Formats: sequence, C-alpha cells, structure tokens
Amino acid sequence: MMTLTRLDAFKRNLIGHIVCCVTTAKETIEKLSSEKWDYVFLDHDLGGQTYVPSGSGTGYEVAQWISNNPDQKPEKVIIHSFNEPGRKNMQNLIPDAIICPGAWNKIVNK
Repeated sequence: MMTLTRLDAFKRNLIGHIVCCVTTAKETIEKLSSEKWDYVFLDHDLGGQTYVPSGSGTGYEVAQWISNNPDQKPEKVIIHSFNEPGRKNMQNLIPDAIICPGAWNKIVNK
C-alpha cells in the first residue's frame, strides 16, 4: 500500500483548484514571482529537513521574499509548519498569515 506524501495529500484533496507543489525555497519564490496566487501553504522546513534554524533554503527565506514583495503576496498565506521557532519567525515577517500547523493533515481528514 502506497503512503501519501504531504504534497500528494494537497493535490488529492484540493480538487477543483489549481495546485502547484514545489519543494524548495527557490522554486517557491520563482512561482510566486511569475504569477499571482490566491493561497500559499508555507512550511518552514523544506527538502526533507526537520526543525532547522531559519535561514537560506527554508520557508523563512520565502516569507522574507513575500514581505519584501507585497505586490506578489498571495491573498492568504497559511503557515503550516510544526517547527515552532521557525513558524514564529515567519509570522513576524507576515503578521496576517494564518497559522495552522499540520494544515495539510486537516485538509486530508476533512
């Protein structure tokens, strides 16, 4: 039996929406800079890492980019990271972000 990844869960459970899943800060920034998105679900720890400090290559880098490029900011930013220090650092940059650790799991189990 195949286990669904978080990305698979997002794709499978957000039917009726255009869903683009990326796994690096660089890819995310490229997507956000190339077109306007309604939502972004943002994790702090990317690339299979867990509980890493905020910095380059993390969701924090994406949050910095969003903060510095308000014209490209999606309507809703949902920070779903379990990394509490990283999540708080990202929220400091995007104070109106929705904080929902494990959001992908809540979507799956709707």
